[in-house]
Amino acid sequence: MHANKNKKNIIKKDLVLLGAGHSNIEVLKKFGTKPIDGLRLTLISNSYFSTYSGMIPGYLQGIYDWNEINIDLVKLCRVYGHRLIISNVIKLMHIRIMKYKFPSETKANLFISLIKAQMYDEYKNRSECLSVEFIKTGEGQLLSIARYNTKKDFDETNKWSGPIFKKNVQELDGVVESIPGDLISSYFKN
Repeated sequence: MHANKNKKNIIKKDLVLLGAGHSNIEVLKKFGTKPIDGLRLTLISNSYFSTYSGMIPGYLQGIYDWNEINIDLVKLCRVYGHRLIISNVIKLMHIRIMKYKFPSETKANLFISLIKAQMYDEYKNRSECLSVEFIKTGEGQLLSIARYNTKKDFDETNKWSGPIFKKNVQELDGVVESIPGDLISSYFKN
């Protein structure tokens, strides 16, 4: 098992993944093998299994059995120490997660200070963004998580805020990476 049962992990942030698609399964595996202190991953899915859609034709032809085309989410989350909630999602939200790498913790901290000083009023006046949070992952690395209620605000805010973030990162000798799929979650369920 990857979850360290002897180490006490005080939860400071909860990264919630909606749905057990291919991207979220990879996020669970990556964070499971390299956990971040204080960060808990929660997967919300309406099923106990994630079916690999590319293998369904082989399953229908009898080439694969059920266990070969499905990932058992209970087992996956237990092995990596993640939380699993079996439920339907009933709210629409858009989330952008960005990863930043700086040559030092000092520059990472300076970046956070600059963004807070420059962007607070901008977000307040120009966006209906619900929140922007930074998670320090160590060794000069950060994740930022921005949450939006509407696709329109997600798109419009990222048009004007993206260049500001990028400029500050470059001035501090950093690198910006978007986690695959800029739109991490766009979901609704009745």
